[in-house]
Amino acid sequence: MLGDNSLFSGRFALTHDTRDSPFAPTEGHMFEVSFEQVFGTYSYPRVETDFRRYFLLRERVDRSGRHVLGTSLSASFQAVTRLCLKTSLPVVIRRFEALVPRCIAEEW
Repeated sequence: MLGDNSLFSGRFALTHDTRDSPFAPTEGHMFEVSFEQVFGTYSYPRVETDFRRYFLLRERVDRSGRHVLGTSLSASFQAVTRLCLKTSLPVVIRRFEALVPRCIAEEW
């Protein structure tokens, strides 16, 4: 957007990690839930979850040549709030929502 905009945030996350290596895992799982509050020109909360699971399918006797199956599931939610200048009322926009107020649709 044109003009001056500012955006600040704070994030809190809880993580449970049993992977054998964070960079090249072959076994274990990782689960993370996070909450982030963003404020400034736009103000909105965001919640994210991430689950990853790794299965060791096959390896050689000397523990080389590992074949790993990795799965991942992620979900997030965020709501954007901004003051609508035409009505001076707070308006909430959610992703994938079909009905957007006309004054907000013109700004995007």
